[in-house]
Amino acid sequence: GFAFGTDALSVGLAQCGLGIGIVIAFAEFTIRTVRTRLESLTLSEELRSANVRLREHANQAEEFAAVRERNRLAREIHDTIGHALTIADVQLQVAEAMFEQNPPVALDAVHKSREMVQEGLREIRASVGELRSSSSDRQSLDQTLQRVVSEVTTPQCRVSFQIRGRSRTLDRKVHSCLFRTTQECMTNAKRHSGATEIELI
Repeated sequence: GFAFGTDALSVGLAQCGLGIGIVIAFAEFTIRTVRTRLESLTLSEELRSANVRLREHANQAEEFAAVRERNRLAREIHDTIGHALTIADVQLQVAEAMFEQNPPVALDAVHKSREMVQEGLREIRASVGELRSSSSDRQSLDQTLQRVVSEVTTPQCRVSFQIRGRSRTLDRKVHSCLFRTTQECMTNAKRHSGATEIELI
């Protein structure tokens, strides 16, 4: 009977040890699972936080670029349009002063003033064109030039526009330079040549 009791005790202890081992293994598995889950949640939260910071930085960079562009245009407007209007104002003062004493001088001053006003208008159109061309849905060069053609065309001067080659996206500075050069050429051709027809290719 004592041998039987010893065997039963051994079996019981073995079963108990096996049960304890299973419990320990399950506990370790559960701990690992929870730890992995926590690490995953922490990583996910860090990623969300990083994405929020990236969006904030992108918005700040965009705002900074917009402010810098506005400041550049403000300086350009001040330097060009402000200069043109100042000279026009001086010429009009001359015209006013010489109106009765020397009408030819007064008339010449009026003509010069008008030229400066027209110069200022061209600069305004160019600046507006740059604002349009710097937007996210920037027009292609041929679309921008088509707008110039429509602005210059009058019943007294017909302007034809022909495109050769393939339309493509250009660097903003190149686009702006070509736009302003074409605008100036068209305006000068119309103003100084007395042309009744202009062809832009």
